[in-house]
Amino acid sequence: MVRSLFSQPPAEASHVRRPAVAGAFYPAEDTTLRHSVQTYMQQAQVPTLPPGRVRAVIAPHAGYIYSGPVAGYSYRALDIQPGTEHRVLLLGPAHYVPVEGVAMADYDAFETPLGQLPVERTLLATLAAQDRHFRWQRAAHVPEHSLEVQLPFLQVRCEGGCRLAPLLLGHAPPEPIAETLAFVVTTDPLMRLVISSDLSHFYHYEQARALDEALIEAIISGDINAVEQGEAC
Repeated sequence: MVRSLFSQPPAEASHVRRPAVAGAFYPAEDTTLRHSVQTYMQQAQVPTLPPGRVRAVIAPHAGYIYSGPVAGYSYRALDIQPGTEHRVLLLGPAHYVPVEGVAMADYDAFETPLGQLPVERTLLATLAAQDRHFRWQRAAHVPEHSLEVQLPFLQVRCEGGCRLAPLLLGHAPPEPIAETLAFVVTTDPLMRLVISSDLSHFYHYEQARALDEALIEAIISGDINAVEQGEAC
């Protein structure tokens, strides 16, 4: 469990993670990208919820022509206080580089066509110091799209700015990692959690919807065995 938020990150890293999939998964031109993200969120019909109600969301990470409208619902629902800088735990699966445990982003910032988002390196250093499953591993982040496609949505949604804690998961035991992250989320009211994951893959609409609804119910009810039987990334 995390007990301190004051340990320091490695001093030698001073780099920006450049976009790997701009122009492929989402538009590379800044005005077009901003307009696309704004449109996805504006079209999402989300009921008004009490402030602070939704602090964690799951958002898909396919190309925007497939995932954008769904991601719009996630980010429209995410509680962001206007004019306030939030910290965001951004979790996703590692698709390209093998990862044991959780690969932390050894960067100072992540860049998209909309600009840069600073990395919350002090928090990452604390996770590494307190839990052996969290390790600095820049190589896993270089080609990865699962986190990158979430960044433009965060940049548009977080009017007051946000600081990222980007985490890629590989082969890792869920219980101790969940305990560590739960401590971070529950002790910081401005912390938000974004989980980048598609749910089912390559089914016809009705079958995909049934599978996804079953998985969502398992997540809400905390049925870990049922979740593990699903196809989420």
